[in-house]
Amino acid sequence: MMYWDDGRGDGGWMAVFMILSALTVLAVIGFLAWWSLHSASAGRAVPSSRPEQVLAERLARGDIDVSEYRQRLEALRSVDARR
Repeated sequence: MMYWDDGRGDGGWMAVFMILSALTVLAVIGFLAWWSLHSASAGRAVPSSRPEQVLAERLARGDIDVSEYRQRLEALRSVDARR
C-alpha cells in the first residue's frame, strides 16, 4: 500500500504541529473576542444627546456646584427658547 509520505513517516511531529496551530488560532480568536467585549464595556461614556443630561451628570460627579448648574441650565434653556 502506498502512503502519502512514501512510508517515511514523520514521527508524529506533524500531528503535534497541527494541534498546536489549531490551539493557537483558537486562543487568538478567544482573546480578540474577550478584548472586543471588554473594550466595549470598559465604562466609556456614550455621548449624550441632551445637554441637560450632561449638565446633570457633571453636577452628580461634583464637577460643578448647584449654583453653577442652575446658571448653565438657564443658559441652555434660553438658547433653546430662541430657536
